[in-house]
Amino acid sequence: MRQLCKGNVAVIKGAVLAGCRAYYGYPITPASEVAEAAALYFPEVGGTFVQAESETASINMVYGAASAGQRVMTASSGPGLSLMQEGISYLAGAELPCVIVDVMRGGPGLGNIAPEQSDYFAMVKGGGHGNYRNFVVAPASVQEMADLTILAFELADNYRNPAIVLTDGFVGQMMEPLDLEFREIVPPPKPWAVKGTAGTRQNMISSIFLEADDLEEHQRKMEAKYIRARQKETRCEQYRTEDAELIVVGYGIVSRVLRSAVDEARKQGIKVGLFRPITLWPFPSNELLKAAMRAEKLLVVELSNGQMVEDVRLTLEGNRPVEFYGRVGGNVPSVEELLAKIEEDSIMTDQVGLEESKATSEKYEVVHSKSPLFYPEYERKSDLKHQTHYCPGCGHGVAHKLIAEALQELNLQDQTILVSPVGCSVFAYYYFDVGNVQVAHGRAPAAATGLKRACPDKIVIAYQGDGDLAAIGTAEIVHAANRGEKISVFFVNNAIYGMTGGQMAPTTLVGQRSTTSPWGRRPVNEGFPLHMAEMLSSLEAPVYIERVALSDNKNIMKARRAVRKALELQRDGAGFTFVEILSPCPTIWGKDPIEARKWIGEKMIPNFPLNVFRDKKIEIPNTNVPPDKSVAEIVEGERKVAREGMVYGRSHHFQHIGIKIAGFGGQGVLLLGQLLAEMGMREGLEVSWLPSYGPEMRSGSAHCHVCLSKDRIGSPVLSRPDVLIAMNEISLRKFASQIAPGGTIIYGREQLPNDLSIPNAQVVCIPASEIADKLGSAKVANVVMMGALLEETECLSSETAMKVLEAKVKNQALLELDRKALAAGRVYIDHTVAIGAITQADGFAQ
Repeated sequence: MRQLCKGNVAVIKGAVLAGCRAYYGYPITPASEVAEAAALYFPEVGGTFVQAESETASINMVYGAASAGQRVMTASSGPGLSLMQEGISYLAGAELPCVIVDVMRGGPGLGNIAPEQSDYFAMVKGGGHGNYRNFVVAPASVQEMADLTILAFELADNYRNPAIVLTDGFVGQMMEPLDLEFREIVPPPKPWAVKGTAGTRQNMISSIFLEADDLEEHQRKMEAKYIRARQKETRCEQYRTEDAELIVVGYGIVSRVLRSAVDEARKQGIKVGLFRPITLWPFPSNELLKAAMRAEKLLVVELSNGQMVEDVRLTLEGNRPVEFYGRVGGNVPSVEELLAKIEEDSIMTDQVGLEESKATSEKYEVVHSKSPLFYPEYERKSDLKHQTHYCPGCGHGVAHKLIAEALQELNLQDQTILVSPVGCSVFAYYYFDVGNVQVAHGRAPAAATGLKRACPDKIVIAYQGDGDLAAIGTAEIVHAANRGEKISVFFVNNAIYGMTGGQMAPTTLVGQRSTTSPWGRRPVNEGFPLHMAEMLSSLEAPVYIERVALSDNKNIMKARRAVRKALELQRDGAGFTFVEILSPCPTIWGKDPIEARKWIGEKMIPNFPLNVFRDKKIEIPNTNVPPDKSVAEIVEGERKVAREGMVYGRSHHFQHIGIKIAGFGGQGVLLLGQLLAEMGMREGLEVSWLPSYGPEMRSGSAHCHVCLSKDRIGSPVLSRPDVLIAMNEISLRKFASQIAPGGTIIYGREQLPNDLSIPNAQVVCIPASEIADKLGSAKVANVVMMGALLEETECLSSETAMKVLEAKVKNQALLELDRKALAAGRVYIDHTVAIGAITQADGFAQ
């Protein structure tokens, strides 16, 4: 049925039609309507909607649902997708199908909320760690927002891989006719899923492969999947390219403008055509190459500084000239602008800027004075420089004034640093004439911690909203408070998300409606509201915690005193201070300013009682104080130890020797390698020590590489070691075949396994563990092996070994055991192995 629909909503309608029944997300402009539509429609079809506390949490909820075989999705924009990248990499590594919608906005950093195409690299090239690919489809219309979402679910399931719907804010926000016909779409069976049943008990969802060969095999399998996708799943649209001398290339909203420009150019007799990639990965390279060979040049247009243009140039490999034209910051080129570029047949490098309005502020008359802590004019467009960003009746203006007055009265303006994160609180730096640092969503306490520790004599303030502090920033605020950081946090709680348009906040009241809780907050689905003041007061370190309200003049005066007290305590060197401010949000609540203030008193205060939750001096014990040393003392002390430990005049019979040491974790394998490297360095050699890094670091099989050389060492990795020290049979079987011809194997058992022959090496067997047990401790088996190595190969001296042990081992009883173990290893080689040796192919036999 044909219906007028917004692009962001069409995504959800397509997802519902595709059989998706789970959405986990976090609102962010310009993608918020995706979450709002999911909150409305998914529960109505028996599905799940959860507004997570952060993008990081939401992508991991997606990971869990996908592991169970459910069709699941999320959506975000720029900064939110950056936070999701780790989870996306995990999803790809575990081969879990899901759909992720990215409604692109300006960047980098916070950028702005205007539409751009700035995420192409992040989404098409991977973005996260590891070798992986995402399917990426790029809608150019509201209809395609639904259709390509359905396709994304099919690609995700067919290839067991994340799929991205990459759109821009223009397509996401615009409304067009949408025609969807119901058809039964049954997701394919997923026998690999973990469903908590007897039949799926053996299934395992993981992206970790501890052995190098296993991970390589897994990645080869994934790469084969990607090769199949490149061959079968490319999609594009070509418009009037058959005889085109110039081909313009664009996706998303840009392709729409380009199509109109092509029509206008054709009217003027210019042979131009449009090539629109629909799948950005896999990129339709073959189709583009065929089309380009009929043209003389290509023009790529993007809402970025040039990202997709690199794939176009790589496709053509220099066979055709490729020009680029881009607009950024939320500007989209007009048809006339692009037509001019096509007519010129050359691309100007300078960007055409849009003149701002010439309106002046002369008509404004300032009738109220304001604190000198505020800038005289606000950094806005010229006609708005005397207006704040806040809606009439918003509590942020009052909170700003209370903080500014307190700073002025305490004469702290030139000592203050204000940290403002994302949300309506982000605008604080437009007003406060103090040091300002704007940070990522939820990270204000962490940034404030770094600032305060770098500038301990300054006043550091974190100014945060409820969605920022109590959702994505929960961990940061809890840990800053628990450490007793000497910062002041002002927490504006209006029980709703303001900047993104009215979604549920962590503090939204039970029963309170929002765009993502359309039936009111339901504890069974969204949980209960968080009480941050009470939560933080349960910690030991905070000094002062109070909740106040901006509901009437009396409570505003109490809030004023609380703000001042928090800053006074910080000025006087006290610890963590926190003031929660219940604040009106008339526009989002749908109330006038007077009603909004009444609502605080009638609804919010009963749920968030005003109180002083903590007001006492806290003495945090300063235990285990490190010694106070100068840099010179530390550096010269280390140099002195190094000089005293050097062994001069020792000659070595080798130019380079590589030693691989292997055994069980806990046998001192890595320590033995470190000791040998230290010995070599003291004897004037170039040395390297490289540990294996994997599960063996936490038990299992461990090994390390040690290089001793008279020359500069190249690769520290030994594929053909000269010496192998194998402390157990597993290590012997694993690494014996790697030994260089004529090399030496020192095996930590009395004899070789009967079924193992090593013809290309000399093998020395020594029961190191038994010898160590007789000495009094199995811990010194590695030192027994070191003694055997030194005696058999004469690569380093025993005297140097003892000096290193004396420097490293502080326990005198253990040092004495090490001394005996070193001697025992040498003696065994001299008196047991050498005397009883029979030269044969498999080494020495006793």
